[in-house]
Amino acid sequence: MGLFNFIKSVVESIKSAISKHVDEAETKTNCINVKNVSIVKPFDFVVAEIVTSGEIKKEITLKKDAHFQLDIERFANMNNKKKWRKAKMDVFFEAGFKTNGASAPEFFKLQLPAYIDMDDDNAQKYNAAAFIHDGLYACKGVIEEEGIPNEQNDKNRYTLTRMECDNILSCVWVESKFVDPVTAKIAEKAVNVAAGGPEHWDNDDFRCKEHFSITIKYLE
Repeated sequence: MGLFNFIKSVVESIKSAISKHVDEAETKTNCINVKNVSIVKPFDFVVAEIVTSGEIKKEITLKKDAHFQLDIERFANMNNKKKWRKAKMDVFFEAGFKTNGASAPEFFKLQLPAYIDMDDDNAQKYNAAAFIHDGLYACKGVIEEEGIPNEQNDKNRYTLTRMECDNILSCVWVESKFVDPVTAKIAEKAVNVAAGGPEHWDNDDFRCKEHFSITIKYLE
């Protein structure tokens, strides 16, 4: 085995061990599984480079409305019992929605670019992961929901936890075929640990929540 292959093998072993540890540590209470991603209206966006404090950052702006539908399973409360429930999640973006795309740690920059400038379905899904995640973080996980009572005593609104929002991020990455499950899971946990402050969660510097909404409709 050459040196490169040996190093690659060691890195993959470490990633697998971390992923296994993460899976064992998670609770069903904070899990959403994405089973499929359908593109109803694809993204059409422009990218600008913005200089902030001497650092160049991407600013991605949608030129047209976009709509994605996710088939999900969520471990949700129903009649005081928690169970896995199948649902449809419709994600709507209005023209003008802004994001900086995926903000991956340096270690993942090559595997998780800010966006993929391609127009096939998998590239659309890859971009959708970060766009949905940014929208959810901007509105602090508050969504529209049908078919389930919630603890806020509001029949039409519900709040996803940060961990659930991060679940969606990694699951959609994997659905895109551009990211392997182990890398996606590790990156998800890195986001969950590092993005808990007000500079991320409930931050809407791009004012994207004005152009973003999600509806979950339970099927059973």
